[in-house]
Amino acid sequence: MKNIILSLVKGLCNNEEKVEVSEEIKGNLCIYHVKVDEDDMGRVIGAGGKNINAITTLIKSFGFKKDNKLRYIIKINDEQKNEVLL
Repeated sequence: MKNIILSLVKGLCNNEEKVEVSEEIKGNLCIYHVKVDEDDMGRVIGAGGKNINAITTLIKSFGFKKDNKLRYIIKINDEQKNEVLL
């Protein structure tokens, strides 16, 4: 899942080398922390949040499998006080 998010976000960014994705699991909650360059924030979020909502919908769809009881959350640049929680 981490690699899927990394590939999708890198495809939206001009500064691909600055994209980082880390995974944190807390019980049945899986949180992906995505860090991108400040210049790429708008591209990743998209107009009206369309890009990040599409990525989030794709990732959350994996949580609906019968054998997968994890919930997924994506946080963007949460350490830089520019948190977007979806």
